[in-house]
Amino acid sequence: MSDTVPPHPDPDIRSLIQACSDHMRSPNPKAVKSAFLRGEDDGSGQPTPAQMQDVYDTACRLCDADNFRFAAPLALHLVTYMPNDPRFSFLAGTCLQRLGIYANAAQMFCYTLVNCGEDAATLYRLGECLLALDDPKNAANALELAFDLSRDSRDAGELQSMSEQLINLVKNGAARPTMQEQQP
Repeated sequence: MSDTVPPHPDPDIRSLIQACSDHMRSPNPKAVKSAFLRGEDDGSGQPTPAQMQDVYDTACRLCDADNFRFAAPLALHLVTYMPNDPRFSFLAGTCLQRLGIYANAAQMFCYTLVNCGEDAATLYRLGECLLALDDPKNAANALELAFDLSRDSRDAGELQSMSEQLINLVKNGAARPTMQEQQP
């Protein structure tokens, strides 16, 4: 049986994923430029903000469809161009986490926190990763902070509840939950 997953069926998304993956292995601005044909060239040799937004929107659509394998190269590509944009590092962390690459996902969530300050959703995801990495003490710290921050937000009731559930699991020494059990 083969472990390979077939390429994404949409040729536009497939070419964008391939160009971003190739760029990360061996940076070649011309190859990446050809993947961004929908935007205008500003002459800098870098993707324009509109092109970056297009890649971000495509990656988000892929994540919404649970296609994290296809979204990950796009998200990581965005981080290589704009490492200080917390949207990009959060998206990359989400993809890596859902692919089970917890240590790298935790790094991306830390980058997000560095660039946007305390954020309940980011701390929750970081807590999940730390829990998956068998670091219950730091996981509990991140989850407790996520719980506290979500308490102050009218729209974060579900996140607060999920944080509390994971905190209780950690405190009770329960086995770490799978990512399917806890979805923010």
